[in-house]
Amino acid sequence: MTTLILDEPVITKLRERRRSPRTSMCVDLIVCGVGGALRERTCALSLNDQGVLVALASKVEIGQTVLVRDPESFVEREGRVVSLGRDYGRRREVAIEFTEPAPDFWLDR
Repeated sequence: MTTLILDEPVITKLRERRRSPRTSMCVDLIVCGVGGALRERTCALSLNDQGVLVALASKVEIGQTVLVRDPESFVEREGRVVSLGRDYGRRREVAIEFTEPAPDFWLDR
């Protein structure tokens, strides 16, 4: 059996993987597939400058390009599905990473 010993700076670096703080907040959103194959109203489970975690009933795949739209201002950001998480009945957690960081997308919330 091999024992792996990590010093404290390495452990801290492993814990701090996020590039910006994540905020738990329910924000109404519309997630659209490029080409119109997907359009679903949902809300953010958590968000940060780099993306958002949502629950979708629609089937998506890792790597799929989507648009995240604010239904009030119609501002949208392109992103891609980076992970699929837990199921909540008919919905599944979907992590979307924006193509470009978008701290301004969450303003006025």
